[in-house]
Amino acid sequence: MNTAFLDAQNLAWKIHHVEAGFADRSILSSYESERKLIAENLLNFDAAYAKLFSQRQPSAVEVGSASADNPRNAEAEKAANSQHAEENEFVKMFKASCEFTSGYGVAYNPNIYNWSEDHPA
Repeated sequence: MNTAFLDAQNLAWKIHHVEAGFADRSILSSYESERKLIAENLLNFDAAYAKLFSQRQPSAVEVGSASADNPRNAEAEKAANSQHAEENEFVKMFKASCEFTSGYGVAYNPNIYNWSEDHPA
């Protein structure tokens, strides 16, 4: 939904410019090419994120009881738990894809309307 708001704003300014006579109707065709890559990336992210949500993570009790039987010292247990947290796929996915989860992930590829280092403006 967050991404859709930004896409709607992109389409809205183009429609406004066409309807107000500031731009030719041809600018509307740029919306699809800009949206396509964003939509594909979002769908891929959603599928991977949904898969992670559907996987069961071990509870803290299960992790604790598994290590309680092991006579290792507390420092080794702490290091193992820390390593497990760092390797958690759910956390890694969330951090890597925060642009989608935050709603700030829409960055259209350069074209005549979107600035880049090579843009003539």
